Amino acid sequence: MRTTLDLDEDVLQETMRSTGARSKKKGVEAALREYVRMKRRQALLSRIGSWTDFDLTVENLEELRDEP
Repeated sequence: MRTTLDLDEDVLQETMRSTGARSKKKGVEAALREYVRMKRRQALLSRIGSWTDFDLTVENLEELRDEP
């Protein structure tokens, strides 16, 4: 899908550097993927609630999700 955006050039360059993207498109896609991933993680954490005996970290949950 083709979309025209007016982006802050400094933020875009920093995004490309931090993601290793070689194009603006790839940098924006990486940033959007990371944003969606962060929001999904926040939603999961809100569903888990504040269990006091639940000592798994987000990283532990991601590892468990990736296991076959």
